[in-house]
Amino acid sequence: MKKVLSILLAVLMVASMFSIMSFAEGEAEEVKVMKKYAGGTSANSYSYREGRPNKAWKVEYLNPDGRGKAIIEGINKDVASGDYAAYYIYIQGGSTTAITISDIIGTEKTPVYIEITEGLMTAPLFASDSLETKAPAITLEDCEYVTLKGIAAKSSIYNGIEVRNCKNVTLENIEFKNVGYTDYSFPSTAEDGTETYPDMDTTNLLAKGSSLLIGEGNTDIAVIGCKFENCRAGVVVDSTKLEVEEEPAEPTPSAEGEEGTEEPAAPVVTSGVSITDCSFTNINEAGVILNGADDVTVSGGKATNVGTLAEAQNYDNTSVAVVKVVNSKDAIVEKMFSSYNVSFVNFEGSTGKVRFNVSDSDGAGSIGAGVLVYNNTFVNASALDIATAKNNIFAMLIGEKVKVADGEANCYYWTSKGDRNSIKKNPKFANAFDGTVEGQDPIDNYRLSTISPCLGKGVKVEDDMGTTDFYGNEIGSSINIGADQGAGADATTEIVSDFVDFFNYIIAVIKNFLGIE
Repeated sequence: MKKVLSILLAVLMVASMFSIMSFAEGEAEEVKVMKKYAGGTSANSYSYREGRPNKAWKVEYLNPDGRGKAIIEGINKDVASGDYAAYYIYIQGGSTTAITISDIIGTEKTPVYIEITEGLMTAPLFASDSLETKAPAITLEDCEYVTLKGIAAKSSIYNGIEVRNCKNVTLENIEFKNVGYTDYSFPSTAEDGTETYPDMDTTNLLAKGSSLLIGEGNTDIAVIGCKFENCRAGVVVDSTKLEVEEEPAEPTPSAEGEEGTEEPAAPVVTSGVSITDCSFTNINEAGVILNGADDVTVSGGKATNVGTLAEAQNYDNTSVAVVKVVNSKDAIVEKMFSSYNVSFVNFEGSTGKVRFNVSDSDGAGSIGAGVLVYNNTFVNASALDIATAKNNIFAMLIGEKVKVADGEANCYYWTSKGDRNSIKKNPKFANAFDGTVEGQDPIDNYRLSTISPCLGKGVKVEDDMGTTDFYGNEIGSSINIGADQGAGADATTEIVSDFVDFFNYIIAVIKNFLGIE
């Protein structure tokens, strides 16, 4: 009898476990993903809500005016219910008018995604030659936990996307092309045969030319994998309330019965912006501009031909850089590959770090006090002026100098500068300097070889140097000089001996002095 009872009890326990598991699975099935389709300007588009077709509503209805108010209230109500793991708004069709997306409040539990539907989008969101407005093509305003993804703005528009007063917003895989761009490379020919170049466009960047403007009042904004090509500027993070040709404000009483004007509100400093794995190609002014913005990190990505069209009249090379930082605190620039730009990084009146980057054939750069520059590789570099530099490789063009006010454990090649614990030798990269190795990505040119004098010769710069270097190697207790913290790679090209290297250096100096190519 006892044996039968034990068997029955065991069966009941198993059945109970299956019941609990089934209930748990049922709960999991209750967590849904809401999908809605916004139709752009196409009359044949439809909105789908939980599989039921409805009348189309346009992308413009995400603006909380008119019909859009009810749509946004419905979205926010669904999100607040907690019934959904994610909320998707799909765009199916282009637009010829500017779009405002505002007041959409996602949550950490139920984020809202606004993106192009795969296979249904046959043209960029903005594909016309131009929009009939100088306003941003897309304004994202007063939103939280919203991701704007996969949108292309490829037309010749004044401004791309502006983000205002948002929190926890992500802009991912967005492609910008021909935003505020001027092609200075082709001069016009006058009747007398002389060639003239167009003047540099001096219009304020907030009025014309920022592909992505992250203005004041934003917190925790992520820009991931975006592409900027043929644009006046890439990402502008600005908290300074620059004026942009606005009408003068009407006087308002400062107190009852008194004439006067109210003091303008102080700008709300934008902070916590991350710009990750973005590419910048053929940019007039700067890939990234930080102006009065704190705690911004620019990490990864590539930049080529930023500010190189220097034939234009009134062109100020000192204001051009891949990353330009002005009056900002705790900015970090790391793990970028910068090549053939007017300048890689310029810091003015700011604090931060520049680390584990590779700069190849860039022009002169200036990084002032308050910025820690360490473990970068500068190759074929022009004049550099850096306040604090440690563990960097400075492989300069013949005749170019590097000025370091406070330096330690740097490698100086083809330049006479030196400092404590520094070395003046060929860093002996494992691959070619000039990227001529067939099938090889130029990024890999500057790994250290197994015989590099830079291996293990660096110093610990700070307690938190990050976890990985430019190439993804873990940062251990033994620190190399340069952006490569690996153990050394096998060379793919012949590494010349120190004697031959010195002989080549002397020949290069003589040719440079005589002006021989």
